[in-house]
Amino acid sequence: MELADYVINLDHAATRAGAVTFVAHNIGTEDHEVAFLPGGGPVPTVPGGEPDEAALEAAGAFELEAFGPGRTCDATFVLDPGTYTLFCVVHAPDGRTHLAHGMHATLTVT
Repeated sequence: MELADYVINLDHAATRAGAVTFVAHNIGTEDHEVAFLPGGGPVPTVPGGEPDEAALEAAGAFELEAFGPGRTCDATFVLDPGTYTLFCVVHAPDGRTHLAHGMHATLTVT
């Protein structure tokens, strides 16, 4: 996948359940991360628009930690069938999260 400024470009919008290795290339100008929300749908937020960390933890969210422009990071996760929302909550220079700028995608696992 490629992470650009405020966009997640998936190589494939679907994959099979089990161990899946994600290779993320940061082609943007800012740091990025990839968080995964099992069950898909909107990312829970608190008033003010910040991600609700307690709700994300309760939902079983997990992430590939933030990394800088021009870098590539990979991680392997065991995925159950279902829909996952992928998103980035790094803060942009304007103080809003990348998610608030529209940086999210949907992955279907069969």
